[in-house]
Amino acid sequence: MKTILLPALMFTISLNSFSFDARPWDPYNNPSIFPEVNTFTLASLPEQGESTKIPWTTYYWESHRGGIAYRWQTNDNAWDYKLETSLAKLKKMNQEDIDLLSPAEKFDIISGNYSYPTVRSERLRTSPSAPSWHGLCHTSAASTIMYDEPMKKRLTNADGVSITFYSSDIKALMAWHAHTFPPKTFFVGRRCNRTPLKNNPCWDINPGAFHLVLTNSIGLEGKPIILDHSSNAVVWNRAIYKYKSTITKKVSSQSQDLYYLETEVFFKPYTAPYRQAKPLETETFKYFYYLEVRRSDGEITGGEWLDVPPTPGQKIDTPDFVWRYRNLPIINQSHKWLYQLFN
Repeated sequence: MKTILLPALMFTISLNSFSFDARPWDPYNNPSIFPEVNTFTLASLPEQGESTKIPWTTYYWESHRGGIAYRWQTNDNAWDYKLETSLAKLKKMNQEDIDLLSPAEKFDIISGNYSYPTVRSERLRTSPSAPSWHGLCHTSAASTIMYDEPMKKRLTNADGVSITFYSSDIKALMAWHAHTFPPKTFFVGRRCNRTPLKNNPCWDINPGAFHLVLTNSIGLEGKPIILDHSSNAVVWNRAIYKYKSTITKKVSSQSQDLYYLETEVFFKPYTAPYRQAKPLETETFKYFYYLEVRRSDGEITGGEWLDVPPTPGQKIDTPDFVWRYRNLPIINQSHKWLYQLFN
């Protein structure tokens, strides 16, 4: 583990010659909401870190395709096909055709529910007119840090119908189950959809709180977090498992120091569904902000996001919020097949 070396490599200027609007965090942004946040001293926080659990790649099961009722192997949206409600006809289907069904159909069949309650509820929950970004990205991202990556499984129901659940079928059911039976969360920040960054009473996640959650959770405790990576109206939840921070400037006064940081976060991208688990390259985002540090004890007390990138042409954005579930979703008796699929 590498902790931040503060004075040696930084340019220091007087606070009197520098315009700054650092803010302390409000109750929505209290980093102590995360139980891992116990260290507030900047000098004690690692400048880089990686979680012990590395997320896997997944899909976000778009609402305009019908969520997990989307037949991803044949590209049929949830409203494009007729359900086979006859057990006799199901038994006459060849195995390849059964294995091409949607994750929702497969779950209903393995459960012996030939009226397809999961498919029908997905058709009601989703809509062909939903925005293209809308889906189960929140629970898809959360599943990648709650469970081991699932492998293909072949199961047979009580009526003798066998079904192959491919890796993405099981991932879809993990996301759907967490959405349907959501556990409580640790959640820091707000959705403000603010433009511009300054002069807005709602400020998404405070950068001081963001840095504390990131460095304590991943850097000190080795636990990944979920991050909505952009401040606009579109929500993209990402499982963040690695970060690198660099301090490039220090601004001093009698009571506090202000540190300029560039922090890069690492995550696995969303990808189209697939039959077998497969590795993909990591993607990154970079954030630019100041931290307000109390001179008397070196603790982070707030911060400010940058409106202007340090290098012309660099993309600049801020995250909305960070969160994670407190525990795994409960599997009730009616969903007992999920035990075999998830374990």
